[in-house]
Amino acid sequence: MCGKFERGGRIPWPLKMAGALVIIPGLLFLGTWVTMSLWNVLMPAIFGLGIITFWQALGLIVLAKILFGGHPGGHGRGYFPRKPRFKDRQAWKDHMRERFADGHWGGDHDGRRPGPEPDSESDN
Repeated sequence: MCGKFERGGRIPWPLKMAGALVIIPGLLFLGTWVTMSLWNVLMPAIFGLGIITFWQALGLIVLAKILFGGHPGGHGRGYFPRKPRFKDRQAWKDHMRERFADGHWGGDHDGRRPGPEPDSESDN
């Protein structure tokens, strides 16, 4: 007996869309409510600021995202930047050895930080 909802089965796209239409607004509501509650508990007591409404809290979240969060395409990287995928541990080790030997991290790789060499003669 192999149904569509057993492990490894595919979920129909209308069901995925219905789930997204419930989960995404629910998470947005929850995050906004938590922001509003924390603000209203902490900020008036600590800084003497006024309380805020749900919509003001949502505006704060959007403003913080614009100012501090950037966007998925910022700086040439998305939320999930491309990383090399390795099937086995040995391939990963070989890759890291090559990067290390090529001077990817700078320095001479003897445990010291990269930088100018200290002078052997002192200027006394």
